[in-house]
Amino acid sequence: MNDLQKTFVAVINAKDWMPEANCRNMDTDMFFAGDGANYDPFVKEVCGSCPVIEECLWYANETNCTDGVFGGLTPDQRRKWRRKLGVNVWTTKEDYDNRNMNYLHTNPSEWRER
Repeated sequence: MNDLQKTFVAVINAKDWMPEANCRNMDTDMFFAGDGANYDPFVKEVCGSCPVIEECLWYANETNCTDGVFGGLTPDQRRKWRRKLGVNVWTTKEDYDNRNMNYLHTNPSEWRER
C-alpha cells in the first residue's frame, strides 16, 4: 500500500471514531498552536478525558500529521512516543499490534508485557 492509500484508509477509518471525540464541535485553532510550545492547557484537558484518545493518536501517526495536538500529544511528544514504541510514521495500530503479537508467538522464551 502506498502513502496516499494509507492516508486515504486512515481518513476513512477515522470517520468511525471522530463523532465520539471531545473536540468534534470545537474550534480546532487551539489544537494547532504553531511552534508547539504555546498550546492552551485546556487542550490537554479536552484530550485527557476523550473516549477516543488512542484512535486519535494513531490517526495522527498513520496520516503523518506534523502539526497540532492529536491524542493529547504535541508533535514533539508524538516523535518521542514513536521512538519509544519503535514505530515509524505511517505505521498503523493494526500493524503495530500484529508485529508485537508475531514477536510474542515467535519468541516464546522472551514473552513479556511490552
